[in-house]
Amino acid sequence: MLSDRERKQLADIERALLAGDRRLAATFRSGAPPTQRRWPVRALLGFGAFLLVVALLTGADALFLQGLLCLGGGFAWRRWRATRSRGGGGSPVVDPARGARPDGTPPGWFRPV
Repeated sequence: MLSDRERKQLADIERALLAGDRRLAATFRSGAPPTQRRWPVRALLGFGAFLLVVALLTGADALFLQGLLCLGGGFAWRRWRATRSRGGGGSPVVDPARGARPDGTPPGWFRPV
């Protein structure tokens, strides 16, 4: 158990950190992990693009298909992670937290006719 003095010190440290770093404060409010490992997805996308370029230069059909598979898997993985971090609910186009209009159209889009 912490003493009252230690609790006050921890509260002061937390207030100072949140006041000094807006990004850290937003992370604490959202409950998301502070670091997200994005390099595996980027590596898969880069490798897929590399395979496509090599396949186009050499004319290897199997390599071209493997590059497409890597790119498709990378985009699907990225989309899945974005949906999971958003909470899984809602459409990726209409997000009320980002200022969608009451009729559901995002700002700057035309209304459907």
